[in-house]
Amino acid sequence: MKIIINNKSIYSSVFYLMIIFSFISYEYTLYTNAYQILLLIVFSFGLLMVLLGILSGPDITDVYLISLKNNLLVHLLSLLLILSIFVSSLKLDLVTTNGVINVIISILSIYVFFLLIPTMISENKDRLIVFIISLITFFSVIGIIIGLRGEFLGYTYTHYNRVSSIFFDPNYFGTLCAMGFILSIHKKGKYKFFAVLNLVALFYTGSRAAMIGLLIVTVLFYFYKKRVSINSFLFFLFICFLTYYFIGFLEERMFFRTFQGLSSREYLWDISFHLIKNEPLWGYGYGTVGSLLHSHGASNVSSHNAYLDYIMTNGIIPFVIYSLVIVKSVYMGYKTEIPQSIIKCIVLILINANSISINLGGIGITSLLFTLFLGICNFSGNESKLKQRQISDAVKLNEVLPNEKNSIG
Repeated sequence: MKIIINNKSIYSSVFYLMIIFSFISYEYTLYTNAYQILLLIVFSFGLLMVLLGILSGPDITDVYLISLKNNLLVHLLSLLLILSIFVSSLKLDLVTTNGVINVIISILSIYVFFLLIPTMISENKDRLIVFIISLITFFSVIGIIIGLRGEFLGYTYTHYNRVSSIFFDPNYFGTLCAMGFILSIHKKGKYKFFAVLNLVALFYTGSRAAMIGLLIVTVLFYFYKKRVSINSFLFFLFICFLTYYFIGFLEERMFFRTFQGLSSREYLWDISFHLIKNEPLWGYGYGTVGSLLHSHGASNVSSHNAYLDYIMTNGIIPFVIYSLVIVKSVYMGYKTEIPQSIIKCIVLILINANSISINLGGIGITSLLFTLFLGICNFSGNESKLKQRQISDAVKLNEVLPNEKNSIG
């Protein structure tokens, strides 16, 4: 299937600007002062891309319609999110006008970044991956410089001498480094060196969740669509042996900081489970998690678990559908043989979402990449249906044309 977009240079420029602005939204100063403005810019770029697709001709519009038609779960999720905030508003009166607006934008973001934009970038997956690798590696180099020298252009260590490059939090930067490693290691040549740089930067972040997630993904996917043989099994044992000593190396350097435990996350999770038990079905409404945790003595605005935050906000019923959307997308990617690196990044993020906030439909760079990658997997299943439709149309056209010729003759 070949989809031609008029004036591709404009379209590509908008797309890459969107990715860059999403990265920059995590910059330490901008995150604390202008995060919402930058997210609005990213969202606007997304809308512009969809509009460019519509203006490019009927081919893209047809693809949009097929994508919308074959994703009933997304429509159901949208309705449930609206119902959730309506119920919580009437029942608890905790929802604000700003919260309602954010829910609407979140729903639109799912349609824009999960359903529509991936239909136009699926054929350029390799270029997208190379661009993401380049950006992550660039910030990883800055992170390594800070790790070695202690500062770079005013950026310094953050929590417990951990490095976050130019970003606001080492855990989010660690997730990006792990993604950079995964995407790079699957490419040849200089990208192997980029993979090493991203791994070193990940070490300096001190992100336990990102490192553990990367180790799990590496071991878990070793036999991914690979023919099992004695050689592959022996090499797998070697990988496990190497991983064991690498974990020992990290432990000797206090990377896992076992003395910190879960950094009070277990306390936040205990509060979260208590809150969910009180309002399990429809949650408390968008933007209420911080105030709820504060009312129970916590100083955090998040439970440090994206799944618990989602259930507290929207309830269990929307969360089930949300989970099904993700599972279906991953299955589509697996079934249609999407590049293994994309599947690995998705699984890594799903693991890391247990300790930081990453969500489908989010616009900050970790959530945006998660959404785009899931969207590419999801659309891969619709591509075959589109090809079948194009073949069917061609067959019908060939049947009509001979009849027209006979009637003329």
